[in-house]
Amino acid sequence: MKNSIAFLFLILLFNNAFAQDKGLKFQDITYEQALQKSAAEKKPVFLFGFATWCHFCEYMKDSVLPTEAVGDFYNQNFICIKMDLEKEGKNLNQKTIRAKSFPVLLFMNGQGEMLHRITGKKDAQDFLQIGSDALDSTKQLRTFVYKYRDGKLSPQQTYEYFKMVDRAGMDNQSLINNYLTLISEDKLTATYSWKIMYELFKDIEQPCMKLVLDHRANYSAKYTSDSIDNKIMGLYINALMNKVQLLDSNGYVSIQEKLRASKLDLAEKIIAFADLNKMKMKGEWEAYFRNAVLFVDQYAKNDYRRLNDIAYNVFEKAYDKDLLRKAEGWSKTAVTLMDTYKNNYTLACLYYRNEKYDEARTVLYHAIDLATKQGMEPKQALQLISRLPGPTKK
Repeated sequence: MKNSIAFLFLILLFNNAFAQDKGLKFQDITYEQALQKSAAEKKPVFLFGFATWCHFCEYMKDSVLPTEAVGDFYNQNFICIKMDLEKEGKNLNQKTIRAKSFPVLLFMNGQGEMLHRITGKKDAQDFLQIGSDALDSTKQLRTFVYKYRDGKLSPQQTYEYFKMVDRAGMDNQSLINNYLTLISEDKLTATYSWKIMYELFKDIEQPCMKLVLDHRANYSAKYTSDSIDNKIMGLYINALMNKVQLLDSNGYVSIQEKLRASKLDLAEKIIAFADLNKMKMKGEWEAYFRNAVLFVDQYAKNDYRRLNDIAYNVFEKAYDKDLLRKAEGWSKTAVTLMDTYKNNYTLACLYYRNEKYDEARTVLYHAIDLATKQGMEPKQALQLISRLPGPTKK
């Protein structure tokens, strides 16, 4: 028996060593030596920047880097090194890389110039595509940096560039601010300028926040008041929640005071919804439920986003039958206002909690149809259908 266990242990060790041998091989050299080797061999450096606490880093080390396809591609095309950017690579990170999220996947030439950069967890297929992009000058982040500086990017390419900067774990907010403040008035509400502002702009402290507020009527006329009002609310809510996460009570109060002083007609709604989210983040559910009822009555009777958000929180955390029935009504209104997969799924969840299984099934089928038409995977809806008593097929 002991011999069998020992034999199996040796097989596991052999298989593990064999798998590692086929995967990406990090060279045991310094950053400076990697740059020298890169210049001599005409191959870019790939730096895997990690932190010991980073679960995504460990996932990639265990499940992505050891794969054969990754090893074949990266070992052939790059000088591969890894570095803990909070320990031995701390100075390099502070002076040059400035990574705030991990892992950071950084590609450089022999002069230490960035060619391409991405942050975050990637599976093997995505990781291979990132490496391929790093070798293609038309897809490298560096190319977009140069073209943007020279004014050679189209509005669509500028939008893509700002997204690339964000995916690289770098600050794109100052870039977006400069772009929005420098373009002409007529271009400010153009399609791609709107997309940049609506989808990518996040920082209310940037000077262009005033532009967004000043042109609210123009955005409303061209893209609906619902969309611009939702953007303004989202900007302030995110800023306030960031203060909560940082335990910055003074900063939280300061933003609220500035909002009230601005005389923005959305100010009190934003403040009330931020307070609700603060209760949610702290797990103060009884206070949340009490204030949610007041919030809906005062601010959200025709706001499908907030109705859906609050209704779903009630589904997840409430046990009071009257509140669950009230949330069901909010959810119905949200579906009437905007017939989306998300809104229908929430309504089905509340039907389920209220033991209205036939109604839940009907709404779930509709939600699945909506998701399918949009190319979405309705995983949550399918899971809920499987839990309903009775038939599971349409």
